[in-house]
Amino acid sequence: MNKLLKLLLVSLLLAMTNTSHAVDNAVSKLPSWQQLEFEQKAFWATARSQLNIAPVAGKPDVWMLDVLSSVVDNSEQLKISFDAATGRVLSLSRVSRGKEQRMKAYQYETKFIVRERRTPPADTSAPPEQWPVARTNSVNYPASRGTTVVTSPYLLLILASQLQAQEPGKSIEVIVHTDLNFYRVKLTSGNGVPVKANFQVTGQDAVSGTFETNAVAIHASPEGKLEDKDDFSLLGLQGEIILLFDRNSGLPLQIRGEAPRIGSTGNQPQVCNAEGSAVVELPARPAGLISNPASGHNRDQFEAIRARIDAHPGIHHRVTHSAADIAPALRELAALDIGVLAINGGDGTVSAILGELLELKPFARPPLIALLPGGTANMNAGDIGVRGSLPRAVTRFCQWCEGERSTAGKLTQRSLMRVVTDNAQAARYGMFLGAGAIIHGTEYAHREIHSRGVRDDLSLALGTVRTVWGVLRNDPAFNRHVAITLTLDDGPPAQYDTLILAVSTLQRLSFGMRPFWSDQPGAIRLTVMEQGCTRFARTFFSIISGHPSRNAVPASGYRSHNADRIRLAMRGKINLDGELVDVAETVAINASAALEFLRL
Repeated sequence: MNKLLKLLLVSLLLAMTNTSHAVDNAVSKLPSWQQLEFEQKAFWATARSQLNIAPVAGKPDVWMLDVLSSVVDNSEQLKISFDAATGRVLSLSRVSRGKEQRMKAYQYETKFIVRERRTPPADTSAPPEQWPVARTNSVNYPASRGTTVVTSPYLLLILASQLQAQEPGKSIEVIVHTDLNFYRVKLTSGNGVPVKANFQVTGQDAVSGTFETNAVAIHASPEGKLEDKDDFSLLGLQGEIILLFDRNSGLPLQIRGEAPRIGSTGNQPQVCNAEGSAVVELPARPAGLISNPASGHNRDQFEAIRARIDAHPGIHHRVTHSAADIAPALRELAALDIGVLAINGGDGTVSAILGELLELKPFARPPLIALLPGGTANMNAGDIGVRGSLPRAVTRFCQWCEGERSTAGKLTQRSLMRVVTDNAQAARYGMFLGAGAIIHGTEYAHREIHSRGVRDDLSLALGTVRTVWGVLRNDPAFNRHVAITLTLDDGPPAQYDTLILAVSTLQRLSFGMRPFWSDQPGAIRLTVMEQGCTRFARTFFSIISGHPSRNAVPASGYRSHNADRIRLAMRGKINLDGELVDVAETVAINASAALEFLRL
């Protein structure tokens, strides 16, 4: 079933207990809510959850979270005891009822987890704690855990409640243990968006209106190799999750994420309270678009492109004329709570805008990114953007905004490379970096190809063929190698007399090149071709076609690696998304957090 981006309102019955609990508990203060209920309806199903939190009698430093959830004929009850000061889970039991019944219990010891599974006896009236044990085993914590707190997905609500009260930009990291896997989860505080809500605190009158909010963004990534399928979720939501809290009371008002089990209703998401009256209807979030009119294809087409975009009232268009205009444009669009950010420009424009987005973090949650081919080469848009010529791509994007905005089969994720040269304070961002003969090919393309108005894949194909021909003919204008000492992640440095160095977070480069073949983990992909590599022409073309020949091995001078951190010690130039950058000593490359891109 297609996934639907759901906006679930968590504000339907927030029951606050007496504040004496917080006084009695000298370790930590209970959140402003101690009971929470929410309900999400689709035409065929209703999902409900109720959460209760309270200190354990006689143990003021230990709290208990009870969770009861149901969807259609399936229900699940959890009891989680945890350290009140840190959120560290101590024990957890889960009772599932549906076609089958079972109980899983976890005891979180210092060095490992004891996992126990119980099945009901013939006498089903016996409480789950008395069911016979079917299996017991132990689970080791991930080696990379260190001293990081291990917690449960539901306890992220407690941690987020504490974090939202702090200033924007604060973050904490925890390890979350699910049924099958471990995840490293980062919670980051920020400024939220105004939220319409209708809620009632027990013993008080109902309150409705628009509320200013604090936001906590939750990003989860697997900690090590997944033992089974990806099973991270919070209250049934997956993907990037955002919690929005009332700025005055600290009450949770809204949670945003992807709800695959509810599916598509064909209407705007609407949440109802227990009596069935509507709480709020949420309109589709607007789209934003940033254009660079000075980039390649925009130079002679921008006015027509602008007219097409401006005719769409649901797209907020910002035009930039210099790098200084990018940050204000992003802040304006973040204040408008856009859900999609389109970029109309070249590879350099894309990297500059996304770099500012990653550095400034103006959005509580990064929007979906759509890349339009408005530049000269448009390598990034060719891999993860909107297809077609610039006019056709703009039309396709506008039609998508005007329609149902289906994302089924259209989403992909990529990181950017954060690049720092010679220990400079300012970082650059990009999705492709090249050195060696690539520099000479780039200079040739700027001088002989782009100056004649040839753009896109054709210009890069001509530049590549000319570079290869120069290498084969031993033309000194192209066959100039550079000494590079390469360090991958925490590995040892290795020096190469480098003919070609290609580094990217893309899968497909210009005109369909796929020059990376390593299956190692890592968001950054790298290929080195050494000076003197054998059978160059035949092997080169096998590599860029994505089918490296048997000669593409280190012994023949061809290497491919994946990593999350790369360090280059070199002197010369690098090509970063088409811009030539001088390097005197070092280049530090780090993978950014992954962003989500819309391919149309």
